[in-house]
This record gives sequence, C-alpha cells and structure tokens, in this order.
Amino acid sequence: MRTLRHLSLCFSAAFFLLSADLCLAENNQVKQPGTPAKIDFSRDIRPILSENCFHCHGPDTKHRAGDLRLDIEEAAKANSITPGHSDQSELYARISGNDPDLKMPPPDSNKKLTPAQVELLKRWINEGAEWTSHWAFLPPQKSALPPVKNEKWVRNPIDQFVLAQLESQQLKPSAEASRRTLIRRLTFDLTGLPPTIAEINTFLNDESPDAYEKLVDRLLSSKHYGERMALMWLDAARYGDTSVYHADGPRDMWAWRDRIVQMYNENIPFDQFSTEQLAGDLIPDATPLQKVSSGFNRNNGTTDEGGLIPEEYRVEYAVDRVKTTSTVWLGLSMECAQCHEHKYDPISHEDYYRFFGFFNISADAGSQTRGGNAQPIVELVDPEKEKKLPGTRARIEENQNQIAARQKSVEPLFAAWLTTKEKQQESPTHLDGQLLRFALNQGAGTKVVDLVDQTRTGTIHGNANWVKSPHDQGVKFDGQTYIDLGEVCDFERTDHFSYGGWLNLDPKGSGALLAKMDDANSYRGYDILIAGEKISVHIINQWPTNAIKVTTKINSNLLPGTMSL
Repeated sequence: MRTLRHLSLCFSAAFFLLSADLCLAENNQVKQPGTPAKIDFSRDIRPILSENCFHCHGPDTKHRAGDLRLDIEEAAKANSITPGHSDQSELYARISGNDPDLKMPPPDSNKKLTPAQVELLKRWINEGAEWTSHWAFLPPQKSALPPVKNEKWVRNPIDQFVLAQLESQQLKPSAEASRRTLIRRLTFDLTGLPPTIAEINTFLNDESPDAYEKLVDRLLSSKHYGERMALMWLDAARYGDTSVYHADGPRDMWAWRDRIVQMYNENIPFDQFSTEQLAGDLIPDATPLQKVSSGFNRNNGTTDEGGLIPEEYRVEYAVDRVKTTSTVWLGLSMECAQCHEHKYDPISHEDYYRFFGFFNISADAGSQTRGGNAQPIVELVDPEKEKKLPGTRARIEENQNQIAARQKSVEPLFAAWLTTKEKQQESPTHLDGQLLRFALNQGAGTKVVDLVDQTRTGTIHGNANWVKSPHDQGVKFDGQTYIDLGEVCDFERTDHFSYGGWLNLDPKGSGALLAKMDDANSYRGYDILIAGEKISVHIINQWPTNAIKVTTKINSNLLPGTMSL
C-alpha cells in the first residue's frame, strides 16, 4: 500500500500543528487527567507578552521603555528573567507586586494581567523559561509514540496518538465504519467526488485482505486525485481567470491550474514543486511547463483603470506577492511589518523590505490590459495536437522530399521552355498557340491591333500617349488611360489558359496590367495587378472561397524598372 504522498501532507501540516496540543504534551508524553501540561512558550506565554508587554518592551523602537526588550530571548533573560527562579526575576516581581510605581503593566496602560496569567508566567520561569521560536521556523521533529493500553486497536502510528488521547480522557474509539461508508469517505477525501455504484459494489465484493489498500492505490492513481488536492493550493495562491480590479477582465490562468493538477498526480517532490512555483522561469533551459509553473506569482489582482498611477499598482503587485508567498511558504503573515515592526512575529521592518526587494524587480507594468494576459506570455501547444506533431513533421519532410525531387526533374524542362519563350519575345511575330496578342508597337492613334486576328482591335481610352520602349514603342499608362479589348478570352474555370505581358515599371506606380472581371458575379475572372515593384495575379471562380492569388517576389535579375510574369 502506498502511503499518503509527501506533497499532500505538506499542505495539511499546518492543520496538524494547530491541533497538536489536543493530543500530546510537549515532552511527547500523554497528558494524564489532572496533570498540567508542560508550558509551551509560543502557545501559552508569547500571547500574554504580546498583548500586555510588547507595546513598550517589544520591537518598536519609538515606544520602547526602559531599554528593555521582551520579544528577544537574549535581551529578556539578560535583564528581567532568571530561568528556574521566579523569585530572582524582575519580570515576576513587577507583575506580581502592588507598588503602583513599579507595577507592570502600568495602571494607566489599561492593560492588566489576570491572576491565572501571573501564575502561568511564574510556572514558566520556574520550569526553566524555555523559549521557542514561531512554529513556522522550527524544523519538524519526529515524536515518540505514546504508550496505549489497547494495543490491538492500533494499525498505524497515527492511531496510537489518537488512542492515547482518547484513553487519557477515558474515552473509547468509535466502532469501525462499514465498507460502504468507508469507500464513500475515502473517495470524497481523495477525489472530491462520490463513488459510483459500480465502484461501491466492486469494493464490497472484494474479499482479499488488501482490498482497502487497492482502493487507496486506485484513488491515488485517479486524475481526480490531483484535482481534489490542487483545490487547497489554488485557494492559497489566489487563483482566478479574471484580473480582479476595475473591469475584472478575462485572463487565462487555466494552464497554470492544469499544471498544478499534473504535479500532484505525478507526485512531484515538494522542493521541486516550490522551486518551479516561485522561479520556474529562472531554471536554466526551463521547459514551457516549468515557466507555466511560475504563474504562481501571476495570480495577483491587476487593474486596467484609465486613471491609475502605474507605479502605485506595480508596487501593489509586489506587496501582494510578498503577502502571498510568506503566508503560503512561511506559514505566517508579513503584512504588519510593511508599516512597522511586527508585533507578534519576529519580522522586522527591514526584513520585510529585504523580502519585498525580491519582487520589486519585476518588469510588470502597473497598468494591465483588459484584453487578456499581460506580457510576458508563455506560448503553449495543445496537448492533443502536440501528440500529432511527430507524424505531421514526418509527412512534411516526405512532401518536401517529393517536391525537391519533382523540382529537380522539371528544371531542364523549365529551362527549355524559358529559352523558347525568350526567343518568342525576340520575334513578336511568333504566334503559335496564342489566342490574341497586342504588341502596342504598330503606330499611333487610339486603336491597337491584335496580331493573331488583325480584324480584332482594342480602343485606348484616356490619353493615348505613345512612347519609346525596349520593343520600339508602347503606350504609357498614367492611371487614367486604359485599353478596352472587348469581349475576348472569356474562359471557364475548367479551361487551361495563360496570360501575361511586358511592361516598364514605375516603382511608385500601381494599377492593372490586364483585368477581366465580372463584378456582379463575385468578381469572377482573372487579372494582373501592379503594386510598386510587386505583381499579383488573381484567378477567381468565386471570391474568396474558390480563388487563387499569387504575389511575386522582386526579381533582382531583371533590368531596372522591368518585371516579367
């Protein structure tokens, strides 16, 4: 049987410590009825001193009187406490005396110790005035198992502590729960969900001696175990998928939440878990998931209010991170020390701002966006799509190899075709396979003649400006000039055809070299568009759902100001 995981136990340790005094005396011996437990400084004495003495004899230098400190062991025992001897201790003399000039707390302080508190302080001094730090600063220590009478009832060390306390109160354990109750309790506790009817019946019918152990193993292996255990961590880390302040806009933190669930289910050691939560993005060669883990410090509330002072809120975010980190990992609040020396815990004003300095270097902007997550952002791949990546990459590589092989085989064919076309350009009268050809070098006027069928002409509209060109002469298009070729070359989408032209480009010019479009029918047709030094071709059956658009790259081998297609 697997034991409850160390990660889970870490988060419930505080609850154990808060109730420890119910089960054990400090010397690890069971408290017997009528026998006073050994005094614990943190539990019994520090609260009395904090409430009645620390205002004048504590960490606050502005209010300290008599150059006496009672919040530090060395200072207190050097000046006012003699361990083992209350009769030699100035502290006891002051709290037990009746002289109003010496009485502590002073009558005008509105503080007064009860007789029980005075007696408790006396006992504590006589027992040796043992001083302990705040429990959050003490390393865990394994306690000795207490003796019990009914040893047969004990199945594990926790049972022994429980039974010892019950016997000290002359109580008996409750009867063992039924199997039906047991699976219900355990399933709720480890997954947060009730067991199904089938799961209940399976457990009830399992007569093997390790049936319970198998049930625990199954529940710990469930994905719902991580979801259940993560709830406490999400609450402590102030998780939320909105920005909190002002408009409370959306932000995506669910990837961090899913990472927490994953880490519980994978039983990540708590030291590794802590490192990734606080500084996952600083780990050398951090993985995307390690960077996501550091989202612990991105859960703080942010604002996008128009009138905010960005620096004010940048500092506010750092303060929030100090508060949350200290509460979660140290088990105590550091908030008081933000403004003054801490009254109850050993956190100085200086200590607070040393800790604050770790978060005050963040590049966060005080003003956040209401349109989603603020920078920096970690890009994540959908896990299901990521599973398909190897196969997709393999297919891409295979297709690229096929393209390369095809390109190698057609290069000679293309070179031969290009040579033929170049010769045809040198001999404008070569018209094989052409449906029409307007050379624009026949003369002047507003008419141009088709070389394929000289009975077919085009009309120049606008300024018929005939100019010199590499092919003797041509027409200059100024943006207002165009040639209407009439109803020619009306192709269907199933036809095979090609089209093109030669032009001398103005780098700043734009317009259509050739266009045959039916504007009333979803732009059905084809064209060649000029935009500076680039040419685009559209072949459209229906725009944009059934169409082709190709844009050229600049060809450095062409003569300045010329381009071919």
